[in-house]
Amino acid sequence: MTQRIIIETLQENIQLTQAIHYLNHAIEEIQFESCKSIRQRWTISEISLFDIAVQLFGDNNIEKLAQVIVSKSKSQIYFRIKYLNNKRIKQQNTQINNMQNLFSQMDLSQCAEK
Repeated sequence: MTQRIIIETLQENIQLTQAIHYLNHAIEEIQFESCKSIRQRWTISEISLFDIAVQLFGDNNIEKLAQVIVSKSKSQIYFRIKYLNNKRIKQQNTQINNMQNLFSQMDLSQCAEK
């Protein structure tokens, strides 16, 4: 169980890294001058927040997300991303707890007999 959680966490990290690569191209494709200025104005860590936001909101909403980012301050975006990320983590923890509860209720006595 623990190994699977570790593997899933590593896979999520890989997905976020891929999202960063994807977003670097996506920002260039979006025809908003303001998005280009975001790239010039923001630091690497802030661009990473943008990448995480794309991961959380989904790839299909990049243009909408860009408009949101342009219209709001960086701190508002940061807290929104943090909220969504915490919500996602809570959902994952709930799923893990549900699986553990289900597993603990299972009768494993027959599993040993082969």
